[in-house]
Amino acid sequence: SMGDLGGGARLALQGLTQNPCAVEAWMDLSAAYLKGYQTVLAWICLDRARALAPPDCPILAEGLKLEQSLRERHPEFFN
Repeated sequence: SMGDLGGGARLALQGLTQNPCAVEAWMDLSAAYLKGYQTVLAWICLDRARALAPPDCPILAEGLKLEQSLRERHPEFFN
């Protein structure tokens, strides 16, 4: 699925139907959507990963870093 966001997303979502608690898979899918400039879908995946991850999960660091950057540059998105 390298270079094929649509195909890769379909494969990832098929896998996630079997194991929806796969935090890393949700984060990978979020990153893929971000690279494809599909921020709403990326954020949905990030939110799902956050809902499933244990407290202080290091896997979420990249998503939290992105969120903090957006909060600083565009606080209006979070009102």
